[in-house]
Amino acid sequence: MAIQVPKTDVKIPSWINILLYASIILLAVTLLSYAAFSFLIIQGNKSLKVVNDGLVKTQDEMALENEVWGYKEKIDNFAILLKNHLLNSNLFSLFEKVSHPKIWISELDLKSKEGKIEFSGVSDDFKSLGQQLLILEKEDSFRGVNLTNVSFGKKEEIEFTFGSLLNPKLFKK
Repeated sequence: MAIQVPKTDVKIPSWINILLYASIILLAVTLLSYAAFSFLIIQGNKSLKVVNDGLVKTQDEMALENEVWGYKEKIDNFAILLKNHLLNSNLFSLFEKVSHPKIWISELDLKSKEGKIEFSGVSDDFKSLGQQLLILEKEDSFRGVNLTNVSFGKKEEIEFTFGSLLNPKLFKK
């Protein structure tokens, strides 16, 4: 006859059971986290691709943008030209105001950038010529009026030439 050895139940300590369950839970949390983060990365890449596709310009858009920048540059250049433009026509209204009735101006030489003017004309007498000189000297737009040439013309008239510097404000708006 054989001898039977009684089996004794080996009692597993409770801390090992706790460790086993904790490990299973940790493995499940890790797998779920991996799946969640993988899903979020895929969604983020899709969103990034959509944004990048929106930022990428087509050739037509780039050509249109270059055309618009070209127009902007032309407008800016035109604005500079307008700002620096001298209104020479203001001189005519000034001459209407300061011309003596007995003086006839026959020639005008204007250098607006230098602010110089020289004009020639004809007068009936020296009195009118002197009065014209006084009128020009009193006018703020003229500086340093000089009578540079005086001579007698064909019909006993007095031919003259005045030279002067002009006030730069005359050519502004």
